[in-house]
Amino acid sequence: MMRLLVVLTVLVVLMPGVAFGQGWIMVFSDPSATDCNFTDTGGLIDAYVWHMYSPGATASEWMLNVINVGWTHLFDTPDFDLVIGKSVDGVAVGYEACLQGDFRLMTVNFFGSNADPCGLIGIVAAPAKYGVRSKDCAENVHYIPGGEARVNPVPGCWCGTPPSPVESTTWGKVKALYR
Repeated sequence: MMRLLVVLTVLVVLMPGVAFGQGWIMVFSDPSATDCNFTDTGGLIDAYVWHMYSPGATASEWMLNVINVGWTHLFDTPDFDLVIGKSVDGVAVGYEACLQGDFRLMTVNFFGSNADPCGLIGIVAAPAKYGVRSKDCAENVHYIPGGEARVNPVPGCWCGTPPSPVESTTWGKVKALYR
């Protein structure tokens, strides 16, 4: 029993991306990807979109969804040259190489509106897609979790860990995975 516990502990520590397969896409309020809570007092706001825990990916497709915030999208500043679309309308980002680990995809610039507490900004499926998608180094497409951040958080309404890859979904999305 002790041996099994040691092996499991080593796996969890050394392989954090395994739980999320191809990683996940997340939005942060700071360029070093450590804080997912935004403070909006009006004015310019930068949102940093990262691919986290990638075991090896060449592209991703997603959309940045802003709910109950009232922000105006100004422009995207991608970290890669191959970008199709806009972050708030649905975007595909080509990574130009097989990348592993955590890396920034783009900075999204907004004009804030002094939003009410508990706004949400999250990574969701691009329109007409079934989920947030990533392409691995063998060119296989995977559905991965999209994370969310909070704007002007209050107790009981803050961001935390990424969503579970087994969180509830619609039956149509589940069926689409097996078509």
